Amino acid sequence: MTTSQTVNYPRQLLPTLIEICNKLTSSHERDEIIDQILQTIDLGIYTIDTDLHITSWNTYMEQTSGIAATSALGHKLLELFPSLEQEGLADVLQQALNTGAANNLRLSHYSRHSKHSIQRRRITPLRDKGQVIGALIVVKDISSLSQQIEKAKGVLINQGLSEPEAHRQMQKMAMNKRKSLGEVAAAILWMKEG
Repeated sequence: MTTSQTVNYPRQLLPTLIEICNKLTSSHERDEIIDQILQTIDLGIYTIDTDLHITSWNTYMEQTSGIAATSALGHKLLELFPSLEQEGLADVLQQALNTGAANNLRLSHYSRHSKHSIQRRRITPLRDKGQVIGALIVVKDISSLSQQIEKAKGVLINQGLSEPEAHRQMQKMAMNKRKSLGEVAAAILWMKEG
């Protein structure tokens, strides 16, 4: 199951990273810092070429997939994870590679060991001299956030709202307060506890 969603990764972090990298004297130092960030960030980050071969695989991807980078690199993504085809990721990847447009999606993912998670994925085409040469995929597990939103919806349903009304009410609160749906859910659950 896929639905197009806007993914809001921490944009305030980017200027700080750029500033740090600009202060470094050598490209080797910059590469080391960037590699440290990619290997320690709490997001899955990997790249593919236009034939869907995996070209990079960070530590988070190793931990969540159970596949070491040395085993993933060079292999076709859909051969390692055939369920991604049914989950709709293959179509979104091909669309990004063919059009050169970035895309976001939310999917219900089953790992190779049948572990279920709700994930947000950001697919960004990679270019060399204007030509799409692959894609960067950023994976964020939002399972606990989804559960929290569902619990908060349940609180509103118990107060007499229908499921669609509860969802619309939470969206309206998020827009009016300029908060995320997760922050609204946390507030609803906190008020219920108190």
